[in-house]
Amino acid sequence: MQRIATVAVFLFTADRVIATEARVDAMGGLYQFVLDDEALVIQDNPAYMGDFGGRAVTEMSTREFLQGGKAYGGFLVDAGPVGFAFYLNNPLYTFPTLGNERDAHGLTFTLGTNGQGARLALRFGFATHQEGDTGFTVSAREIDLSPGLLLPLGAGHLSLFGQARSKGYSDDSRGPDSILRPLSTFSSLGLGARYVGPGDTKLIIGASFYRNDDGQKIGDSTDTDARTGGTLFAGVNLVPFGNSLVMAGLTADGYRRQGNGDARATQFRILAGVGSELVICRWFLLRSNMSKFLLIYRQERMADPDNPYTLLGSSGFVGSFGAGFLLGPARVDATMSEDLLYNGPYFLTGEDSNLVWELSVLYLF
Repeated sequence: MQRIATVAVFLFTADRVIATEARVDAMGGLYQFVLDDEALVIQDNPAYMGDFGGRAVTEMSTREFLQGGKAYGGFLVDAGPVGFAFYLNNPLYTFPTLGNERDAHGLTFTLGTNGQGARLALRFGFATHQEGDTGFTVSAREIDLSPGLLLPLGAGHLSLFGQARSKGYSDDSRGPDSILRPLSTFSSLGLGARYVGPGDTKLIIGASFYRNDDGQKIGDSTDTDARTGGTLFAGVNLVPFGNSLVMAGLTADGYRRQGNGDARATQFRILAGVGSELVICRWFLLRSNMSKFLLIYRQERMADPDNPYTLLGSSGFVGSFGAGFLLGPARVDATMSEDLLYNGPYFLTGEDSNLVWELSVLYLF
C-alpha cells in the first residue's frame, strides 16, 4: 500500500512537462553515451526498460515549476517476463496557431520484454489540446510511435530504434477561408543504431537519421519547412573506480532545411564533450561536464535567398554541474548552470535570468 501511495504522489505532481532528466543534463546531456539511466526509455530506445526495476520519477525545472507548475512524472514496473512504463504529461509539444503558440499535453506508455537475450519494446505517446467557444476553434493532437530492439553482440549489444510522429492541428478562429493546418500528417520520421562494447571501458558508436516536416498552410497559401538531418557519434563510457562514471566522445550532427522556393539552410557541427559523476560518499554524488564545439558551419538563405548568411567557426568551452543525493530508496538530482555562481537560483532571487535549474526525484520500489 505504501508503494502505491508513493507512485500516486509522483504522478499527481505531474502538471506539465518541461524539464529533461536532471542527472544526465548535469553531465552535459550526453544521452548517446549514457547506459544506466531511465532517461533512455523516453529519450532513446524503449527496449532499455528491461535494465531497470520498479521506480517512480518526477522531473521539473524549478523556475518553470514555480511560475506555472511545469513538471512531468511516471513509473517503470518490472512484471517478470515483461515490463511496462507510464509517463503522465509526456510528450509535450508546441504547435502553431494564428495567435500565440500553444502546448499540447499527453501521456506515454511503453511495453517491452525482459530477460538476458534479445529484447523488444514499443513506446506509444499521445498528446492533445483543444479550445474555443464554438466548436474546436483551436485543436491539436500528436501520436508518437517508437519501436526498439536490443540484440546481444558478443559481450556487448546493438541498439536499434525508430520513431514516427504524426502531428495535426487546426485553427479556424479567423474564419473558414483562413484555416491553419499542417502540410504533412507525418511531422517526424527517424531511425537510429548504437553499438555498445563490453568491459568496464565500453566503446560506443552510433548514428541516427531523421526527417521533419513543419510546413503549414493558411487557406490556399502554403509555407514549406522541411528538415533532413542526422548524427554520428563515437566515445566511451567507463567506470574509473568504485561506482563513479566518466563519459567522453565526439558528436557530429548536421541538417539541411528547405523553405519556399530557393530558401534553404545548411548546418554542420562537431562537438567534443566529457561528463562525469563522482561518488563522494554513499549518499552524495557530484556531476560535471565540459563541452566545446570544435567546428560550426552554417549557411542560411531562408529570409533572403539572394543574400545568404554564412558562419564558419567554433565555440568556447561550456560547463555544467550538478549533484545527487541518495536518501534510502530515493534519489534527488539537481542540475545547475554556470550562472548559479553569479545570479543564484531563481527560487531565491526571483530573477528571470539564463539560469538553468532542473530537479528530479527518483524512488525505487
